[in-house]
Amino acid sequence: MSRESLVLEGLEVFESDDHLETAIVAAAERGYAYAPFVFTDKLRQALRAELATLPLSYVDRIEEPVNQGQPNEVRQRYEGFYGPLDSAEVPVARFVARALHERVQLLTTEYPELSQWQLNEAGYQVYRAGRHDGVSLHRDRGSDRLLAATITVSGASEVRIHEPLGAEDDYTNTRVVDSFRAMAGGVMLLRAAGLVGGAGGGQVLHEVLPPVNADRTVLNLRMRPVDRAGQVAALEI
Repeated sequence: MSRESLVLEGLEVFESDDHLETAIVAAAERGYAYAPFVFTDKLRQALRAELATLPLSYVDRIEEPVNQGQPNEVRQRYEGFYGPLDSAEVPVARFVARALHERVQLLTTEYPELSQWQLNEAGYQVYRAGRHDGVSLHRDRGSDRLLAATITVSGASEVRIHEPLGAEDDYTNTRVVDSFRAMAGGVMLLRAAGLVGGAGGGQVLHEVLPPVNADRTVLNLRMRPVDRAGQVAALEI
């Protein structure tokens, strides 16, 4: 029996997916959604165990932010791991991605482009409590496709949604239009390129605040471009 089979035999993914379909629709139409209490404790235990086996890289772009000195400057700090979903290192992440894919495919009548949704990248992140880890106002990578999912494995952080008041890429001139606490077991969904939906189909401005009380760990699942050899495009930090 393969390692993946041993790890995942009998593992239930969803605690409740009552709000998941609603969240997928909301993400397509307004650009974002958050659904709480979606994933089981046992699944999150398996994700934590997988994370513990992975080599994490430290990302610190506080003193030297992305786009430094520009209106779309982004500061971020966390520990992370990114890799292709077909890697032997991330069987639990791959298992979760397949389960999410099945749910999303139920909505292809309303959103036919989602029939092309194939998650191919796993990204674990650890935001450490007490060290101001987080990500300032930003949009996700423009190379992401269709729909991105961020599962909170443990801990909690506030996420704030903004809208620009001037130029689309001026992060200094926005207002907060929504906020929610991303908690263990919940999932945030963000619209990406190719999912037209409502409001012009653009990506949403958002910020991830430092974790509350304890470290927050997340699993990001993304659809990324592939090259002619079928390899997932390299991550740009």
